[in-house]
Order: sequence, then structure tokens, then C-alpha cells
Amino acid sequence: MAALSDFFNELSKNYRAVLAVVVAILVLGGAGILVSSRKEARAEEARNALYLAIQAVQADAKRVAEAEPKPVVDPKAAKAKQAAPVAASPETIEYKKLDVDAEFSRGVQMLKAVTEKYNDSRTVFEARLQLGDLYYRHGQPAKAVSWYQEAAQGAPGPFPKSLAFSSWGYALESSGKASEAIPVYEKAINIGEASLKGDLLLAIARCHGLLNDSAKARSTYDQILSQLPNTEYARQAEALKAKL
Repeated sequence: MAALSDFFNELSKNYRAVLAVVVAILVLGGAGILVSSRKEARAEEARNALYLAIQAVQADAKRVAEAEPKPVVDPKAAKAKQAAPVAASPETIEYKKLDVDAEFSRGVQMLKAVTEKYNDSRTVFEARLQLGDLYYRHGQPAKAVSWYQEAAQGAPGPFPKSLAFSSWGYALESSGKASEAIPVYEKAINIGEASLKGDLLLAIARCHGLLNDSAKARSTYDQILSQLPNTEYARQAEALKAKL
């Protein structure tokens, strides 16, 4: 009891200092909550902006699909088959070569705005990946390269990073830069995502083949056979190796 009494006596003598400490703790805690709240609100705003940008891309795709010339159909044959007219769908132009900046101008501008305005890593990564995919799917892989590269550099985790490196490699390969694609594929493998390893090794072997380096292509196929036995990748590697 005496010790407890002494403690409270000391506390009463220094109550101003104690009060200052308590107030400081409350202020800092409140500031932390405010910063966290603002950060989450900003992240939610970024996600909404990305959603609207993707919707704009889809609207652009639908408009382009609807403007596509319709196939000429024999009226008699159509009547005999009682075939319903095919509705325009974005899927019909999914891999059609297009001028992306012209045909998807609104969607592209909105996606680029997300990458410039926000710093939420997940949202910005997805916006960059969307831009890369848009250029890649519509026959402009050279324009996709920089977006995949930026996505890889700012990826929010191992799998997204591996996916972005993989896409970056495909874009380089499709741009006729197989020699540049190989080290990018290798970086994707080194991240350690097992689910992508088979496709990446096949891509590396394919690039060696494009560079007329049969020895390295054969060596990569052997790597697949030893590291991924009894898989579809091994079966593909065996068949492709036999054609060298």
C-alpha cells in the first residue's frame, strides 16, 4: 500500500508530463488512423478508376466490332437453315490487328490516367498489364513491350512479377527480338513460380530455334524433359526436339 501510495504521489507531482505523453499518444494514434483512412480511400478511388477504364475499353471493343463489315449471306440458304443473324461481339475482334490508339482511344486514355494519377501498386500494375495486353492482342507487340516492362518493375508480388516478365518476353519475341526475349524469360523463371516454368522454358527453346541455335534449343528441351517429366510440357519438348 505504501508503494502504491508513493507511485500516485509521484504521478500527481508529474501529472503535466504524464498528461502531455497521453495527449501525444492520442494525437499520434488519431493521425495514424487518419492517414490509413485516406490511403484506403485513395486506393478505392484508384480501383474505381481502373474499373471505369476497363469498361471504356470494352465499350470501344463493342463499337469496333459493330462497325466490322458483315459477311455476305445467301438469303435462300439463311432462310433454309433458319439461321439467326450473328450479333456483334468484342470476342470477334479479340485478336484482330487494329490501330489501338485510334480504335480504343477513350479506354487507352483512361488506363494511362490510372497509371499516372495513382500510386496504389496493385491497381497501377493491373492498368499497365491491361495496356500491354491491349496492344499485344491487336497486333502491336512493340508498343506492348514498355507497358509490360513497367508492370514487371512495379509488380506487387512474385506471381504478378513473373506474369509481367512472361508477357514482356512474348511481346519482344513477337516483335522479332528473340535474342532480347530470352533473358526476360529467364528472369521470369528465376522468380520461382512453378506454374509458369513449362511455358517459359518452351518459349526459351522456341527463341533459340528462331535464332538458328539448335544446340541451345535442344539443351532447353532436355531441361524440360529432366525437370518436368511426365507432363504435357515434356511431351511437347520431346516432339519439338525430334524436329530439330
